Amino acid sequence: RDYEKIDFYVDLMMDNLVPDDIHIGAANKLIYALSDYNPAKSLQIFNMIPQEKLNLRTYKNIVLACQRGAKLEGDCLYYESALSLLRRMEESDFKPTKDIFSSAIGACCAVGDWKTAFSILTKYKESRNVYCLNAALAVCCKAGAWLEGKYKIAW
Repeated sequence: RDYEKIDFYVDLMMDNLVPDDIHIGAANKLIYALSDYNPAKSLQIFNMIPQEKLNLRTYKNIVLACQRGAKLEGDCLYYESALSLLRRMEESDFKPTKDIFSSAIGACCAVGDWKTAFSILTKYKESRNVYCLNAALAVCCKAGAWLEGKYKIAW
């Protein structure tokens, strides 16, 4: 976990990388590792990957990086990116998993957007699990909308 060395080697790699040469397994691991402390670099790597190489793990890791970025920096860019990635997954015929939904809802929580968190729960029936419901309730508590959350959960 020597972040300075990781950043140095990632920068070196990115300066010399041809997108067609990207190994998706290595990219997935880098996106995940960087999500803890440098989610912006995770997004840079993700944006370099050709569309045809993306897989479900790539989406899972990048939405997690967006959630962590929203929590670390309180930046709406990460929140908006997480929501955009959900739409992009739909357009690419990838089916989001409960982890991906939970991370997207967690990004909503980081910026206090409980309405969008519940719209995700409403739109995607697959997101109705204990992880996503807990994340949605957390955003309601953070936003001071716990009563609204209580009634929205009772579907």
